[in-house]
Amino acid sequence: MSTSFNKVILVGNVTRDPELRSVGAKNTSLVETGLAVNNRVKKGDQWVDEPCFIDCVFWGRKAEVLNAYARQGTSLLVEGKLKMEQWEQEGRKRTKFKIDAWEFQLLGSRNENAARPAPTQPVVHNPPAQNPATVFVEPQQQPQQPAAHPAPQQPWQQPAAPQQAPPNQPSEGYPNEAPF
Repeated sequence: MSTSFNKVILVGNVTRDPELRSVGAKNTSLVETGLAVNNRVKKGDQWVDEPCFIDCVFWGRKAEVLNAYARQGTSLLVEGKLKMEQWEQEGRKRTKFKIDAWEFQLLGSRNENAARPAPTQPVVHNPPAQNPATVFVEPQQQPQQPAAHPAPQQPWQQPAAPQQAPPNQPSEGYPNEAPF
């Protein structure tokens, strides 16, 4: 019996800014970006890094979060499955492997991963040649307004109520004895 298992975990740096698109009738969010992963190999007496460039595809809310916080150079851990794409170009068969990502984790510092400013104009992407009726439009992000009412304080944030000290009354007959 033959079974297969397709799971990839990579850690690398984003090679280009994520590009958010909406696809399909439900306008599902999609981000495509590249990841550079170094393979450290020994050549002669020295260790050298051989980079491997992999395209990654993110879907839905994960695509929106990645678009907001990642940019070129961001350290990223990606988990997903390997996917092969094939096409014909100028009479030659072409093949490319991508990662269809289902999880990611930003590995840089909080300052490094600060949210990017929202675009001022929606970005319209040309549709692929296979389906000329599809147009991709990047949704415009609205700047967040400060809340009209301050957020309720959590129990650990609320000021402590003044506590009254227990009466220090010695028990009868034994003034130095503990009151319990």
